[in-house]
Amino acid sequence: MTLIPADLTFSVSAPFQVVRGLDSSPGLAQSSEPGKREDDRGVRRKRLLCYDLPTRGTVTPIKNKEQFFESDPTNEWFPFLSLEKHYEIVSKYCSLHDGVAEHVRSYFDAVVTLYLYGWLYYPFYTLAAFLSSFVVEMALRERFPPKKLNKKGRDLRFLGDLLREAKDAGLLRDEGFPSLENLRANMEALNQELAQIIGRTPEPQPEKPYVDGLIESLPEIRNRFAHPDMHAIMMPGQALDPLIVAAEIINQLWPKPSSGSV
Repeated sequence: MTLIPADLTFSVSAPFQVVRGLDSSPGLAQSSEPGKREDDRGVRRKRLLCYDLPTRGTVTPIKNKEQFFESDPTNEWFPFLSLEKHYEIVSKYCSLHDGVAEHVRSYFDAVVTLYLYGWLYYPFYTLAAFLSSFVVEMALRERFPPKKLNKKGRDLRFLGDLLREAKDAGLLRDEGFPSLENLRANMEALNQELAQIIGRTPEPQPEKPYVDGLIESLPEIRNRFAHPDMHAIMMPGQALDPLIVAAEIINQLWPKPSSGSV
């Protein structure tokens, strides 16, 4: 998780400091069964390598009707991430302004709501991240209608083509990504921590425009989701990044109404 400030990054990404190794996690004791731990209440849990409801194995189950409105137990791995904190984060970082086309806003709001429903069913976090790329593509096609279609009346442009078109039109710029400042600050902190571990400062990497990196990576990520070879499950913080990027891309495509406009 890198696109929000460091204090919130811990809340959404660190299940009992899992980023530093689950063995040192507070509240977890050694279990007699390999690969598992016991918490203070005696509930056994596997390592958080993939989605895993306590005592239910690694298959994602259909939620029981009797537990439908209960929080998914997997969320307990993130003790600092309450439902209220979820709402606080998405309200601040995953909102579209009123100048965005209404049906694009409607679709995006549905995707953000699906993310919030991850509180009830943990795999929804990942599905929301996946669908966020669809909203971006939908918004780009709305903003840049095709100039020509093939014989079957189809627009043959791919997501990467649409992103380049938006960049060439001057609508996608690094300055339009407010989260970029948080990304750079978090990466600097990570580099400092890595320097302490290895005893030297990592070699600086050549920087290229953030937008160019998104043009390369976003279509690849979208295609991996669209053509899966496994059931991937993301932590809430991992799933939140694509929603933030999607909101920041879409918000640049349309001019933001002035505060005095109706």
